[in-house]
Amino acid sequence: MLTRRGALRLAVGAFAAVVAEVGPLSYARALGGPRLFVFVPTAMGVFAFQRLLAQSMPSIQVVAFGRYRDFETSLAEGPDGVLTLEPILRAKQLRPTVVGNNGSGAIEKYVLISVGQPVEPTSVTSVGIVDILGRQGMKDLVASLLGTSPRIERVTKVEDLLPLLQLASVDAVLAPERLVPSLQAKSNLDLQTMRTQGGVGLPGLSVLTGAGSALAPQIRRLGPQVSQEMGVTRWA
Repeated sequence: MLTRRGALRLAVGAFAAVVAEVGPLSYARALGGPRLFVFVPTAMGVFAFQRLLAQSMPSIQVVAFGRYRDFETSLAEGPDGVLTLEPILRAKQLRPTVVGNNGSGAIEKYVLISVGQPVEPTSVTSVGIVDILGRQGMKDLVASLLGTSPRIERVTKVEDLLPLLQLASVDAVLAPERLVPSLQAKSNLDLQTMRTQGGVGLPGLSVLTGAGSALAPQIRRLGPQVSQEMGVTRWA
């Protein structure tokens, strides 16, 4: 079983691999730069996502987390800032300094993904979803998206949603609408979608220390590749 300390060691190890690729000068700057903890579920693997972020911000120590529980416990380690979804910032009472926008606002549309035919939000009795808030937090989030309270199967990664559908463990899964093409490309299932009544706030940066003030301009300058991986087209 992976412990919190083990997860941090893995993350730091991956960071070392990243800085080896971006060069000694970037590595030296990164070691003295502010530390940014990131938790934003994406279609990429967590280490690939961390590498992409670190290459975009070579002066920042980037540590990306693949599981909400690891991210939550890591906050006690005292990062200079965190980049994560708006509901998580709100739950932790962290004020965002920079907020992601997708062109139509700071909310990302979610859909119910099912096999064979679309399902109505009010008719589902069980759903799968990536855990971003823990047990009770996810109950509240799902209820806000569907208007009902179905049984919830929480998974740790986006790719873990497909097995739930393949094994018919749930009626449908909930995910950002932008991830549907990625999920369809990884499966032969006839995936059907239905928009939910609400959405989830896009990622934002919360600065936690004085040194973290250097993070805001770095986030605002993130390029389209890494930003769009998080559902963002611009940062404000």
